[in-house]
Amino acid sequence: MRTLILFLVCAAGCAGRSADTAPPLAVSHPGCFLLHDLRRGETTIRVGPESCAQATVPASTFKVPHALIALQTGVVTDPDALEKWDGVARWNKAWDRDHSLATSMRESVVWFFMRTAEAIGGERMRGFLVAMDYGNAKVEGELTTFWLDDGSLRITGDEQLDFMTRMVRRELPGIDRAHVDTVERLMLTDRALMESRLPEGTAIPATQATIHAKTGTATGVSWWTGRVTGPRGDFVFVSRVLPPGEPIGSSPAMAAGLRALVEAGAL
Repeated sequence: MRTLILFLVCAAGCAGRSADTAPPLAVSHPGCFLLHDLRRGETTIRVGPESCAQATVPASTFKVPHALIALQTGVVTDPDALEKWDGVARWNKAWDRDHSLATSMRESVVWFFMRTAEAIGGERMRGFLVAMDYGNAKVEGELTTFWLDDGSLRITGDEQLDFMTRMVRRELPGIDRAHVDTVERLMLTDRALMESRLPEGTAIPATQATIHAKTGTATGVSWWTGRVTGPRGDFVFVSRVLPPGEPIGSSPAMAAGLRALVEAGAL
């Protein structure tokens, strides 16, 4: 478990204490954790810098740029329009029904995004990823799986933070602001969603903050990345854990990320 010790800096009038007397803040995380303060315009916490520099597949965090591209190209025109399920039973029973872009973001429905990838096409997909400077922007091999497991698309924790920061600032080339508004709305992470992703027995912290984020799971990697907005500030975060073995149903990255956000004072 990596631990980063930070010192809190009090603004003028902060209970009359100086920065020299502010207590140290310990942020622990078993992999890569990054926190970018949007109001200050800087990354204030970096745990596991070597891990954060390692590139892995984005897994289902790729659904964020994927959804943006689908909307921008017109492959999806209505985020609530249902696509017909093909009737093939899959390991996740929540996928075995008709789905829209909205429900597919929430339930992380792979078959829906396989269809949109085919409709977008490799050339257009690659062009958007290059323009958005998303990871290595490689769209090679199977068009329906290039972001999963041993796929060609790779991204580091630092690159995820950079992409997400530019997205929430509406600074992605070639993507309309309205589409970013839509996708960020679809990333809303409420208590029910967290309960479905967290390991059994994990406590969900009480908070007034709003979280818009996306998990991602593949063999040997677990992601959780997004935005936290609330009374304590406006932040972009990345949490990535590299668990051994095959994917499990819960999200180690969400569990570790929630703990780190609490310790960082973002929630």
